[in-house]
Amino acid sequence: MSGVALVIEDDEAISALVGAYLEQAGFDVVREGTGAAGFDAAAAELERCAGTQFDPAVALAFLREPRARVEAALGFGARP
Repeated sequence: MSGVALVIEDDEAISALVGAYLEQAGFDVVREGTGAAGFDAAAAELERCAGTQFDPAVALAFLREPRARVEAALGFGARP
C-alpha cells in the first residue's frame, strides 16, 4: 500500500499506535495536533494533488463545502 494518511494527535496513545501501524503498512503519515490543523493539511494536499492524484472537479467540490459541515461529517468538534 502507499499514500498519505492524516493522524490527528488528540490522544497520544491512540495516535502513536495508529501512526505506527499506518507507517508499517507503507503510508506516509502526516501528524497534526488538532482537527482544524488536520483539515488545513488535508485541504492543502487536495489542492496540491488536484489534477494528478485526484479528479480536479471532485477536489474542488469538496473544498467548496462549508468547513463546519465537513468537520462535522469527519467527526471533528466538541467532544462530550
